[in-house]
Amino acid sequence: MAKHTVKATARYQLRGDTAAALEAVNPTFKYKEPILVYNENGAAYAFKIGDGVTPYTNLPLHIFSEKGEKGDDYVLTEADKTEIAQIVLSLLPNGDEVEY
Repeated sequence: MAKHTVKATARYQLRGDTAAALEAVNPTFKYKEPILVYNENGAAYAFKIGDGVTPYTNLPLHIFSEKGEKGDDYVLTEADKTEIAQIVLSLLPNGDEVEY
């Protein structure tokens, strides 16, 4: 039987909201689902990764940098975008690509 390879290009839109809004709803995100956390000014400063069972408030918070502490105006740098893309790529089957 012939072996076929299919290469897929995917565009992945990250979910997210302000910390206050996420804490109020306290959802449970899917296994390895990344969630961006924004401050009240709309700047992303951190992310969490769902595990399929743990509510949002109990997931560890990963802050992008010291500048990105809650309440600061923090704009994602290219390094931040690359880090997020690497996380997303780790969630996809081998051979998939992510455009950001």
